[in-house]
Amino acid sequence: MSAMCRKVCALAVAGTLLLAPSSRANNARDDASRIEGVWQIVALDTVNGRVEGDSIKGTLEIRGKKAHIKVQVADREDVDNRYEFDLHPLAEPPAFDVRWPDGRITRGIYRFVGDTWVRCHGSPNGPRPVNFENAAAQGNVLTVWRKAKRPPPEPEAPPDQVAQ
Repeated sequence: MSAMCRKVCALAVAGTLLLAPSSRANNARDDASRIEGVWQIVALDTVNGRVEGDSIKGTLEIRGKKAHIKVQVADREDVDNRYEFDLHPLAEPPAFDVRWPDGRITRGIYRFVGDTWVRCHGSPNGPRPVNFENAAAQGNVLTVWRKAKRPPPEPEAPPDQVAQ
């Protein structure tokens, strides 16, 4: 290998190493901003089976590190919980920890598929799932969420209709 070729290869490797952490840090910020807002539940997989469509309704609202989840499933108890969470987007697969008010921690993993956010988690204080396959058979819960559409902004009153 010529000296010039070795220099070019060394520069390429150094450039890759210098750019990789920044790129991963950007992905971490991107995931945190991407999940911010209100999500609507699309599907739920548990040991009790899959629920989707009209049989399930619910939202997950994320504001910073705080979350509020409200889910109604036909023939099951409604869920209405608030919790805090930590996002670990640099983990492989990306992961999260839910911190419940009573001190329990639920560990999970997530991925984005198009406009959906897929989350898989175990039981409180249980181990973190390692993959998404056969989640329910492994005793985990898999949820699929779609970002809620924002309502259109309220129209402003024309200047001649503003109350004096």
